[in-house]
Amino acid sequence: HIFEQHHYKGGHMGGGISYNLALMDGNKIVGGVVVGLPRHEKKYPDSVELRRMACLEEMPKNTESYFLSKVLWYLKKNTNIKTVISYSDLSVGHKGTIYKAANFKEVGRTSPSLHVFWKGVRYHPRSLTIDRPYSYALREAVKTGEAIIEKGEPKIIYAYKLA
Repeated sequence: HIFEQHHYKGGHMGGGISYNLALMDGNKIVGGVVVGLPRHEKKYPDSVELRRMACLEEMPKNTESYFLSKVLWYLKKNTNIKTVISYSDLSVGHKGTIYKAANFKEVGRTSPSLHVFWKGVRYHPRSLTIDRPYSYALREAVKTGEAIIEKGEPKIIYAYKLA
């Protein structure tokens, strides 16, 4: 529910999930992080990608930074992972402030992102090629003009060395 309600991409994860970590306040989940293998494993060996991170809006200032530091600590102490990769999506105004504050280093930028918009939902262009029921309808919607494809901004790639 954290991602559905508090992350701009909602709960759409895609790919494999290696770790799903929660930030708790008593018995209440107030934040979450999803970590998985990088989309480009050959380019980033011995790495994981921070796929999603979100906290409730009412959490105190710097909660996200605190949570990120605990996630990095957990990965360093409990895994053989050497590097954590994450992306900041300039198309939605994310510049990576939290990553810069946590000593992540900018290591590059992606090509400009493509987005498919249909029925008020933003889809990754990969949705046009995968074999899922909604994908067939999405492809048809692009053909008819009901869904549109827009070019966005690149994403900033950040890396944090654990070892």
